This record gives sequence, structure tokens and C-alpha cells, in this order.
Amino acid sequence: MLVVMLVLVCGVNSVLIDNLINKCIAIAAATDAIPAEPTNVQSTATASILDDIYNDSRDDLLATPSSVQPSDSISQVPRVPRLQAKPSSWSWVFAHLNTTILDTFYISKRTRKQTQDRLHQCKQCRFQTLNSKRQGTTNIAEHLAKHGIYQTRVVGSNAQPTIVDMFKRPVSTSNAVPLMSLEQAIIEWIINTFQPFVAVEKPSFQRIFECIQHELPLRSGDTVRERIMSQVNDRYLTLKDELELVSSVSLSLDAWTSPNHIPVFAIIGHWISPNFVKKEALFEFYALKGMHSGENMARITFQMLKELGVLHKFLALTADNATNNNTLVEHLHCQLLTLFNDEVDLELGNTRTIMRFRGKEHRIRCIAHVLNLIVRKILDDLKTGTAKEAKDLNENSIGSEPLNGVVKIRMLIL
Repeated sequence: MLVVMLVLVCGVNSVLIDNLINKCIAIAAATDAIPAEPTNVQSTATASILDDIYNDSRDDLLATPSSVQPSDSISQVPRVPRLQAKPSSWSWVFAHLNTTILDTFYISKRTRKQTQDRLHQCKQCRFQTLNSKRQGTTNIAEHLAKHGIYQTRVVGSNAQPTIVDMFKRPVSTSNAVPLMSLEQAIIEWIINTFQPFVAVEKPSFQRIFECIQHELPLRSGDTVRERIMSQVNDRYLTLKDELELVSSVSLSLDAWTSPNHIPVFAIIGHWISPNFVKKEALFEFYALKGMHSGENMARITFQMLKELGVLHKFLALTADNATNNNTLVEHLHCQLLTLFNDEVDLELGNTRTIMRFRGKEHRIRCIAHVLNLIVRKILDDLKTGTAKEAKDLNENSIGSEPLNGVVKIRMLIL
């Protein structure tokens, strides 16, 4: 009890605590030296010592700076020192990376000292880099831009903005486009406007950057292709990680011949996220080699589902009424049956995983294609002519009488 009282009086000052210990020793010695009787003599001696301790501690408390402030509670424990703030050179990119301290060391090129290595991995995908391998944060920032993550420039919360700062501040709009690297902007321009990769090699394109005195980040079509394929691979890995969390995936597919006579086979995936959000993405865009046969397309579809890791999650397939799609469904179902069961065996039990696809039962015919066939048949019976004839009629009728309903329907299905 005595120690508690003295701590409350002296606080947590280290000098006072040392004095406290010495005074306690003095109390113990004085107590042993006083006879057991009379009791009032012992109490008087103890009280005298306590008065001396209080006065000495009070003088030390006034003379020694204390870490306990007047506003602090008397029951407050010593404060834990604050962690050192991140240096001002700490890049914003590391807020989007998971950092792991490794047991290996390397010689830093900046400090010329032995430094413990760190592994940084993107929180969005499997991209990772080492401190010992990277030269800066530019490559990391360009990778984060692929996920739509950019540096946000925010005025410090403790700084009072001036009138000049307020005028310099850009007007915030809901349609504001986030900042991106110049290289990424060029790549998106090439993709969105269907430009050839070699467009960056054209002197007229390079002259634009010469006029603004800025170095062109992409100078060859091969570099453009490498950058685009790198982004495709990163997004493909991100897609695989996302599909691991879903329970089922459905497909819609079609095949056609491009204007430059290349047979194309495209597959779009549809699924519901764990947050009950409907999502879709392009799973495959393949230049067919050979005929548009169902066997050929079933082989491509099976391989795609296998690479994405969703063979047993495949639920349904939507396609038009072409006969090769019937063959596709049959062959794909047979291939899946070599790995999975499609129904529960109540008697013997299942030794393999139950898949969701049931073959023809889970084949959905495209309603848009069915309606198109119906309208075409009606127009043929009405002898409205071909789509080309309807287009010529439309062009020749400009400024004359309006088109009738039949011709307008024909125009809708050009």
C-alpha cells in the first residue's frame, strides 16, 4: 500500500522512482529498529519518515521534468514511443503491394551497404518483384495502371491551403479520367481505334512527340505487341483467381469468317460473383485452323475450360442453331465424362467429382438467332428481295416517298 501511494505521488519519473526505492529501504530499516511496544512510538516514527519522503519527492518532482502531463490520468501507464513515420521518399505504390521481409541480403546500390531483401507482391494479381532486382518504382506503377490504380495527388491534411492552391486545384467532375502513363495511353489508343502495331513506327506519328519535345516510349511494333501480350497474361491470371471463388460458369459462343477470310471462334464467359454481381469476360478469341467442325470447336472449348480450372463448374452453353454446335455439345460432354460424373450414384456412390454440365439438357439456343430466322423467312415469303436490294432502295428513295414497313424490316436485319 505504501509503494502504491508513493507511485501515485511521484508519477512515473525515473529519478523519483530511484528515490522511492531508497526511501522504502529506509522505512524497512527504521521499522526493524523500533521496539514492538509501545505502538504509538512506532506510528510516530513511521509518520515522520513518510513526511520526509513526501517533502523530498515533492521537491524532486518540481525540480525534475516529468513525462506525465497535468491533463493525464493518475492511472495512466507509461506511454509507448511512437513508431517512426515513413520517410518522405516512401513511394505510394507500396500501399498496393504485400511486402515480405526475406532472410537474404544484398548490397544496396544507393547506400553501398548490406541491406535485407524484401519481396513485394501485387494485391490484385500474382505480379511480384524484389528490392534487389528493381531499379525504381516505375515498372510497379505501370503494372498497377493495368488494374486502374494510379497515384492520387492529395494536399496534406495538416497543411492549410492557400488561395493560390485553391485556384490551381482542378475542378472535380464525376467523369474525371484517372491519370495513366503515356505508354499505357498509346496502347489504349492503338486498341480502341484498331490501329496496327507498327503505327508507332510511322514518321508522322513520331513527329507529334518531336513537336512537344517528349521522348516516344514505344518505337517499334514488336514492343507494342510485347506490352499488350503482357497485359493480356496479367489479366488472364487475375481472371483465373476470380473464377476460383465462383460455383458455376456458363458460356456463349459463335464462329464466323472475318472479311479477310480468317475463321474466328469466340467464347464469352458469364458468372455470378460471391457478392451476387453478374459478370462476363472474353474467355477465348481463336483463329480456327481447319474446318468449323464441332469436334474442332469442342477441343478448343475443353482446353480453355481446363486452363481456367473450371471444367467441373461449367454449367450451360448458349449458341445458335447451326448443326456444328450440336456436334460441339456432344463431343464436349463426352470429353468431360472421362474426368467427372454428371449424376449422383445413390447405390455405389461417386468416386469422381460431380460436374454441372448435362450435355444437350444444358444447351441453350440463342433466342436472337431464332427471331432473326423467323423474320428472314417472313420476308422471303413476302418476296421483299435481298438485303442488298433493300439497301439500294433506301439510298434511291432519299427525298422521295417514305419507305414502307416491309422494307424497313429488311433494313433492320442487314
